[in-house]
Amino acid sequence: MTAMKGPLDTTEPDAEEPSEKDQDEGRTAGAILTPDQRVRVFVSSTMEELAAERVAVTEAVHRLHLSPVLFELGARAHPPRSLYRSYLEQSHVFVGIYWQRYGWVAPAMDVSGLEDEYLLAGAKPKLMYVKRPAPERDDRLDGLLDRIRSDDAVSYTGFSSADELEVLVADDLSMLLSEAFIVDTAPDDTVRARPRFTLPLDATALFGRTSELSQLHDLLARDDVRLVTLTGAGGIGKTRLALRAASEVASQFDEGAAFVSLASLRDPNLVLPAIAAAVGLRDSSGTSVGALKADLADRSLLLVIDNFEHVMAASALLPELLGDARRLKVLVTSREALRLQAENEFAVPPLALSDSGRMFAERAAAVGSGLRVDEANRAVIERICRRLEGVPLAIELAAARTKVLTPEALLDRLDHRLQLLVGGARDMPERQQALRSTIQWSYDLLDDVARQLFSRLGVFVGSFSLAAAEAVGAGDHEVLDVLASLVDKSLLRVDPAAGEPRFRMLEMIAEFARARLAESDEADLIGQRHAVHHLGLAVRIGDGVVTPEQRHWLQIFGSDEEGDAGNLRAASAWFLEHGRRDDVAEMAWALLVPTWISGQIEEGRRLARAGLDGIGDLSELWRARLLVVAGMFGMWSGDHADATAALDEGSALARSLGDDGAVAAATLAASMIVGPLQGEALAEQLGLEALAAYERLGDRWGEAAALNALGWLYTVQDRFDGNEALFERTLSVSKAAGDVQFSAMAEVNLAEQRLHLGDVEGATILFAACVDRHRSLRLMYSVAYLLEAVARLAAGVGDPERATLLAGAASGLRETAGVAVWGTQLDRRNRFFDQLRTALGADQFAEAFAAGSRLSYADALDETGLPR
Repeated sequence: MTAMKGPLDTTEPDAEEPSEKDQDEGRTAGAILTPDQRVRVFVSSTMEELAAERVAVTEAVHRLHLSPVLFELGARAHPPRSLYRSYLEQSHVFVGIYWQRYGWVAPAMDVSGLEDEYLLAGAKPKLMYVKRPAPERDDRLDGLLDRIRSDDAVSYTGFSSADELEVLVADDLSMLLSEAFIVDTAPDDTVRARPRFTLPLDATALFGRTSELSQLHDLLARDDVRLVTLTGAGGIGKTRLALRAASEVASQFDEGAAFVSLASLRDPNLVLPAIAAAVGLRDSSGTSVGALKADLADRSLLLVIDNFEHVMAASALLPELLGDARRLKVLVTSREALRLQAENEFAVPPLALSDSGRMFAERAAAVGSGLRVDEANRAVIERICRRLEGVPLAIELAAARTKVLTPEALLDRLDHRLQLLVGGARDMPERQQALRSTIQWSYDLLDDVARQLFSRLGVFVGSFSLAAAEAVGAGDHEVLDVLASLVDKSLLRVDPAAGEPRFRMLEMIAEFARARLAESDEADLIGQRHAVHHLGLAVRIGDGVVTPEQRHWLQIFGSDEEGDAGNLRAASAWFLEHGRRDDVAEMAWALLVPTWISGQIEEGRRLARAGLDGIGDLSELWRARLLVVAGMFGMWSGDHADATAALDEGSALARSLGDDGAVAAATLAASMIVGPLQGEALAEQLGLEALAAYERLGDRWGEAAALNALGWLYTVQDRFDGNEALFERTLSVSKAAGDVQFSAMAEVNLAEQRLHLGDVEGATILFAACVDRHRSLRLMYSVAYLLEAVARLAAGVGDPERATLLAGAASGLRETAGVAVWGTQLDRRNRFFDQLRTALGADQFAEAFAAGSRLSYADALDETGLPR
């Protein structure tokens, strides 16, 4: 066996075996250095407030015939961080001098240069000196000093003058070098200290991750935690996070932290020699598990092993190594958990939106794009980062594109991000130089069954349920088991919060899966399975949403981000493309109510019109119902001429077919249109006819709908006297039907009736309950109705400015939802606005109204000022 080489020793052995005498001399002589190669001492401090102290430390270092290394601004034609990083990397000892200033934090940094230098020093010997007194010390410097004081591997001393500091540094450096000399010349039978390992330095700044680093520190500090695996999709930042965490805890280990990269390996049998090489073990006969275990048994070391996912067969090695090495800990990065008993999995999340934006701006600046973040492009950059879902690799590749694309042009092209996001830095691993490559790396590790299901899952839009996955992925395998495997491999995420688990791919992974599905010969089959499943789901949602279980079914309907709205839309598109118009009509009819409640008025109208105008056969029954759906959405959007025509035709056809439900719905919608055109008396008559029809059908939800329409009619006409019983009944029936939006609208009408009677307290209680309903379920259609009514309350108690702000918010949210103001309601609203304009003056009214129109949904509800 040859003599063991230390981890930092890069010299090669001579061709001939050295003599015993040579070996003995080698133990004391070490490497032969030229006279100019002295120990380098890096000096870290703020510059202006500690100028005299920097000179004193320099003198102390020179007196010991060592080399001081000090960073000075403007010293070299390189970026400051690159300069002091290089200086630190080439130094042997770190000396830190601190007083009151924390130092400047550069725009792309989380910490000042002062703290960054401390972090980058890693496992180097550290001598720290703190000047006293310091009555104006920065809070962030106090925090840094607290961390330094808690590090038992750091020498920490106070001083009061430059002269005292010079003596302290000289003495401490002498002692440090003496200890090193004593260790190196220890007798052969003495345990010799091993050199400390150093980790690869970050090439770019780490953004965010404060919470993750804190959690990792806590994990690695626990005696019962020996193995931690950072998991996550490719490009999520596992390696960067592992290296930063390791560098911050390395001082807790006698030998620091050693790094093992497995990215270039393909054979699991090579993992053992890779670890052995990283920890300094060389065995000419071939390293064995026993030899490595024996070598690590008494060593205090943190082992960082990167990219384990493609050599998973070697994972059983880790428990063996940890078994006897009680002071060894292992930090692994892998796209898949190792599934070992000793393992503590840590799923690396995407970056927060604010950190994503900062990273995008810094990386855009680094490629020389000239991009400046300002008010004009800030919102666009935020939308880019949202679309990239906080994935650092995607953000970095997108930022590089700003050299040739404006943020607006970049955003427009993100629908095809896998084609766009290529051309990463040449010193990045090849698999990370294009977004597609990093996903391909994970895909190539799947077996055939997992690849097939992965591709089939590309049919989904947003999240999906287990039942939906089983419907599209059915085959001769258990879908749940394969889903679990894809979750383990970070190609799929699972959210169990909603009771039934829902699964989701990052959009960059979903785009890759869609491409794989499109290339297969089963794309149309999977599209059909997806559409048929979601037609059945649409019917269940439609039935459930008009029952007391409305909240549950609205959550399932959800939105593109949460729920099945995107999948339902995709299913409708598939049916349209394949000429299955009866299926389109059935979906539109089933989803009428949830689409309305969610404020997706224009989308509901487009679907109905597409079904009416599409290709393929359409039965009379479904044509009638589709016309009624088109008419109702036309009524809500304000196109009453088109709505009237659709309702008249649909009602007549439904009546001829005996479809009483469609006739009642058409009559109800007509009652909300005819007032300004044919008189309010006819509107009331049609409303009462619809109410009677729903009562005959035993349709409690329809009864609540008709009562609300009548209450709305009486409110916009200020016909409160004599209709008290109807307002009370409307709220009672709406609650019994379990409809949150009808209950909210009934509360608004009843509150307005209370205001009419001068009962401000009673109106306030009803409005507060209504605001809570809107907060809990985000009722987009009725929120403007609520805000305008609360504006009347504010005006009535002498607060016209708040009233105008709320009126503006109502207007802005109406526009967002595509809800029109019509007929008598418009006349009443305009009269109210005239009152506010008179009270405030035209300019102040316009300013407050405009401010209100910019409020978000949540902020608008907060501005009501009503108690929760």
